[in-house]
Formats: sequence, C-alpha cells, structure tokens
Amino acid sequence: MHIQTHISRLLLLLVMSFVLYSTQAVAQETVSISDSISVSNTDTAFVQKVDSLLNARLNRLDSITKNLEERLGISQEDSSAVGGDAEQALAQLEQVISWPKVITIILFFIATYYVTVFVSTILDNFSERISKYRLRIKRTVPIFRVVLWTVAIYVAIAGIIQPPYATVITVMASVGIAVGLASQDVLKNLFGGVMLILDRPFQVGDKIQFQDHYGEVQQIGLRSSRIV
Repeated sequence: MHIQTHISRLLLLLVMSFVLYSTQAVAQETVSISDSISVSNTDTAFVQKVDSLLNARLNRLDSITKNLEERLGISQEDSSAVGGDAEQALAQLEQVISWPKVITIILFFIATYYVTVFVSTILDNFSERISKYRLRIKRTVPIFRVVLWTVAIYVAIAGIIQPPYATVITVMASVGIAVGLASQDVLKNLFGGVMLILDRPFQVGDKIQFQDHYGEVQQIGLRSSRIV
C-alpha cells in the first residue's frame, strides 16, 4: 500500500512538474519579448496584442493545472506534500553525490566507452574472418553496446552513488520523462533498428533501393543503417 501511494505521488509530481515547467517557459518568453520590444506610440497596439495572447496562454495552463487537481482529487495539502517529497528527494541526492564520486563516475564512463569500442572492433574483425557467422556476429554488436552501457549506468548508480531507493525512483522517473520527450525521434530510430535486426528484411552485403537511393548495405545498427 505504501509503494502504491508513493508511485501515485510520483506520477502526480511528474504531471505537475511538466505543467509548471511550461508555465515558467511562457513567463520567461513574456519577459524576453517585453525586454526586446521598444514601446512607442506606434507599437502599443502590437505589444498589447502579444501581451494578451501570452496572458491567455498562462490562464489556460493555470486552468489545466486546476483541472488535473480536480480530476485526481488533489487538495492543496496533497500538492504541498508532493512538493515536500520532491524537495526531500533532491536534498538526499545532494547529500549522496560528492566530487570524488562524480570524478569516479566520469572515469568509469570513459573506461566503458573505450571497452565498448575495443570489443566492438574485435567482434567486427572476427566476423570478417569467419564468413559463416559474419552476419550473426554483426547483428550482436549493437545489442552488446546497449547491454554494456545499461550495465555501466546501473553500476554507476547502485555501486558508486548508492542513493536511497525512493530517491532513485523519483529522479529516474523524472529523467525518463524528460529524455522521452526530448528524444522521440531517436527512440523511433532505435525501435526501427530493433525491428530490422529481428525481421531481417535485408542483410549486410545486400543491394537495395530506398526511395531514390540504390546501393549496398554496409552496416545495420540500432540507430541507423548505412547504404553505400
């Protein structure tokens, strides 16, 4: 029951944080426009029009926030409690992270990068020598990279930083929402790459035509494929 309550608060925090971020962005846009426009007798009507449009958008965001609170049955006390949980999680995170740990994580990620490049190069060279398993080995290289980086991130969080469990849930959920919104195209490419690897409509060495381009498939990856 406690876990379900915590998850509900977390989801509510994410929704309200997104609305608050949008409101702050609009407010900053208002300040930026007000600073950049020099008001004169001829520009007064234009400035008033822009100001009315921005105020209408702010009012709309405010009504959306109130709507969400009414639909979810959230009172002011609940909103304050969620905000307190977020502040407490950030405070715990600040206590856990220190400069030695940050430097250790940076060095660890650099080492992970070179290990990934080294092993990928070995697998590529190995696949060229053994023609029988060439395509199978090449298809495992992108998967190996994703798995290695996933393990590296887990080790960095659980082994080096070692934050409290509640803080991990709060921060990772917020980061996941932000990354998902900012990298929709990248995620689409990744899913497309996974489908290419599983369905195998074409393989490395095949000659295909895509729209106006015709060439030989040189590489099939999770994010992109190369045709020469």
